[in-house]
Amino acid sequence: MSKMMLVVDDEPTSLELMAKALRRAGHLVVTTSNGVEAQQALSAARFEVVVTDIFMPEMDGLELIRHICGTSPDTPIIAVSGGSSIMGQGFLPIALALGADVVLRKPVLPRALCQAVEGLTIDRNRRYASGEGRDGLRKWTRQLS
Repeated sequence: MSKMMLVVDDEPTSLELMAKALRRAGHLVVTTSNGVEAQQALSAARFEVVVTDIFMPEMDGLELIRHICGTSPDTPIIAVSGGSSIMGQGFLPIALALGADVVLRKPVLPRALCQAVEGLTIDRNRRYASGEGRDGLRKWTRQLS
């Protein structure tokens, strides 16, 4: 099933590879290169999934995740990063704690991204049908820490 997706990454190669993989899977994809542009796109259209890098200029992915959770809490978020870490811990667990539904390490393989989108849809439908929603995922994520 085709979805309207927003992909956000300041690295042109990574952005194009992710967008291309999702388009090949039949999705409609809009791309932006930072969180500020993503906010503008989010205010102009409704996206069924947002894929965001963590480290970007102007507004990073963590800020964007917080923005999406505050303004459009039903929008699934996939966070990707290949960036640095805090004391050996990557930023992807922080992205989960802030509301990302799925995290992937860069370089993101096209197949892994498409599987994450498909798995996210299945898992999200199951969680929301049970009444758990994103808050339940946050509680579950905290229990793993």
